[in-house]
Amino acid sequence: FVITVQAEEPATVFTTVAAMHTDSNLGDYLEFTGIVISTFDGGYFLSDGTHAIGVYKGNNDLVVVKGDEVKVRGFYKVYNTLYQIGDVVSDVVLSSGNTNPLVGNEMVKSVEEMNNLDSSDPLIHGMYYTVTGTVALKGDYNNVVIVDGDLDIMVYYASDAASIAALEAVVGQEITITVSYYTDHGRDGVLVTYDNGEAGITINALPDAENIAKKLEWL
Repeated sequence: FVITVQAEEPATVFTTVAAMHTDSNLGDYLEFTGIVISTFDGGYFLSDGTHAIGVYKGNNDLVVVKGDEVKVRGFYKVYNTLYQIGDVVSDVVLSSGNTNPLVGNEMVKSVEEMNNLDSSDPLIHGMYYTVTGTVALKGDYNNVVIVDGDLDIMVYYASDAASIAALEAVVGQEITITVSYYTDHGRDGVLVTYDNGEAGITINALPDAENIAKKLEWL
């Protein structure tokens, strides 16, 4: 048998997330190498040290953890407002235990400010935001939300399962956590991911009267 092996389609190599967003069109085949800064069921975010890009694989057969350096090839895709690398052809862990380049650069935002972020800006996606609010459950599926007054942001159900459980354990309490901006969903509004577990939750002690009032408001 004579077998002809077709050459792999050349990928456009990007070294910065900003350049990828500026120079790519939907469907472009590209390659990017970065550090894993957060994970969720079916994907992860990679950072170039300044910004982050989502990588979505669906059934993810490559287990990555924060600090892994990963080279990924795939296609430029969009999910609601999240421009990301999808239809992944290959992703390879090059090294592990790297310093998270975005730790220490978290932006402190209120729930209202999170809702007012310009979701048409692809560079806000994947970035770290520290928010304070009351943990509640919302909707038919009891999704975790962070509430402040009449506004909330939803923690994406595909976030790390143990971290979701840690938030469910403090429903009704005011907390401060650091999240990654995922997307501005057409139905659910602003979605964020959380993967820092119980250790990443700061419970804010309130005076008894205010604490009772907040819990009554949540109920």
